Amino acid sequence: MAESAMNRKLNCGTASWAVSRMSASVKVKGFRPKMKLWLSSPEVEGAFGDGKWRLLQAVKEEGSLRAATEKLAISYRKGWGDLQKAEKSFGVKLLDRRRGGRDGGETVLTPAGEEILAAYQQFRHDIEKAAQEAFDKHFAPLEDRHTCKLD
Repeated sequence: MAESAMNRKLNCGTASWAVSRMSASVKVKGFRPKMKLWLSSPEVEGAFGDGKWRLLQAVKEEGSLRAATEKLAISYRKGWGDLQKAEKSFGVKLLDRRRGGRDGGETVLTPAGEEILAAYQQFRHDIEKAAQEAFDKHFAPLEDRHTCKLD
């Protein structure tokens, strides 16, 4: 067997593969990076992240912590605890809670809560953009490379 054909077979991991089975392109079109993102303080691991960000966003939209937790399908107790953890970590109140009465209660974001919500949203956007750029840089060149075919 010619040396170049033998080398191609070995590059595919086994000498028994036929040369014709080797020609395939890496398919990365349509792939995108996904990640979980959170912030940790020196005292608290996971002080704020996507879950707490979505919860704050839902409170802003719904006007109620209870409605926000129902919308996100999490328990009220978990939502309450998560926001207390975030408030303790940041050292500021994130929500202004007005107890219900004849007209019902209301929960709104404090100015600090609004600022943290906006800052995290922009931070997340920037991280996603950087991750996509890195993905494109490192994976796009693979689209044109030929490698071993998968049966």
